[in-house]
Amino acid sequence: MAKTYRKEKSGDTWHFCTNCSNWPTADFEEQQGKPRDNLCSECLLLGKPCKPGDPSAGLKPDPKAMDALCELWDTYRANRSLSVYLDESDLGSKSIAPGAFYNGPYASVQLREPLSRATLELHNHIGNWNNENFIIRLWAILESHGFKGTKDTRPEEIQLLYDLRCHFAHGRNQDEKERRKLRCCLICLFENLENTPIDCIPLDIDNVLEPMLQRCEEYIQDVLGRQSPDGAPGHEPSQQGH
Repeated sequence: MAKTYRKEKSGDTWHFCTNCSNWPTADFEEQQGKPRDNLCSECLLLGKPCKPGDPSAGLKPDPKAMDALCELWDTYRANRSLSVYLDESDLGSKSIAPGAFYNGPYASVQLREPLSRATLELHNHIGNWNNENFIIRLWAILESHGFKGTKDTRPEEIQLLYDLRCHFAHGRNQDEKERRKLRCCLICLFENLENTPIDCIPLDIDNVLEPMLQRCEEYIQDVLGRQSPDGAPGHEPSQQGH
């Protein structure tokens, strides 16, 4: 039996797995023959058409997600304290110390030789890699704790989080069209990103990652509040450093 392929009328990506979180359900085009290109990466990962629903779809929203977010943020800040952003003024330095933002007794980095431009670029690349990893883990917490939702029910920031996760986790960093689309979405939803280079996905800590984390907290509280009989969130997060 031939596979059914769908794409949104306003989009270019073809889907063939009904279990895909972006499987079109309205205002779509459909065909039986395999498209020549632009197949959905998630559908390819899932491998074949399948019935609606996946293991995470059956999970009930778990209030412990709030604690997991706190732990992620603390771990991320400790990690980034060793890969702080460097600029031209740091060239020639032999040590790297975390700024006040990291707010903890984290170690400074002693370099074997004065900081070269090549080492500076590598260091900042590692920092950006850590930011991408934060996005992937942030989505994983929502999914594994029953807050995955669907494309139709997610707030736009949460949908963007999912799209970013797919872009980074599925190796689509070379897709220039998708990269520019994600950049535009971030600029629309978050502040102070207008000067981001056109070929870059901005993942600033202050302007993107921390606000995204806060939006996830609000999303979790909203879902729990709608499930609670009295409309109040069903859980108070533990008092960890945030």
